[in-house]
Amino acid sequence: MNKDDEAATAIYAELNLGALLQVAGRLMTEQLEAVAQQSDLAAGHLSLLGAVCRFPGLGQHAYSEILAINDATLGRYVDRLLRQGLVDRRRSKQDRRAVRIFETPAGRECFLSASRQLEEMLVDTRRTLPEGIYEQLADHLRLLIAAGVQNLPDVGDLNRGRVLAAGHRDEDDAGNED
Repeated sequence: MNKDDEAATAIYAELNLGALLQVAGRLMTEQLEAVAQQSDLAAGHLSLLGAVCRFPGLGQHAYSEILAINDATLGRYVDRLLRQGLVDRRRSKQDRRAVRIFETPAGRECFLSASRQLEEMLVDTRRTLPEGIYEQLADHLRLLIAAGVQNLPDVGDLNRGRVLAAGHRDEDDAGNED
């Protein structure tokens, strides 16, 4: 550990987990904002695009639950991504009120490019950590988030979205040409 690492460790030693998560979140958001700006987006837009690419075909409310943001904010994010041609809304034939969100080819490319850039930004950070700590931290954060989040979409719905995105139909969309 170098002097800078020792100083940072000492400064943050007194902070509780909530404060540490806020600081870490701000640091990550700064990096995400820098990458998002290259596509004329904000971090929230890019986060939504990532969720749509990972879990295509869900309704807007499901994405708001996954990202822990309100429906109105998510709606504005979707509108922006639609205007930029990065996502697509598709209505269900069975229930015209049901709208699903899918990425477009341009959206997929934007997401993959941003993911590569963010990984490159994290390389130096990961090098400073002991072997396996980064992965352990990610696993523990998933558990912490899961403990605090309610009303997430069912895993079956997430897999169903992947099937729909791959061009397969289910009984809800039988005969749907959109």
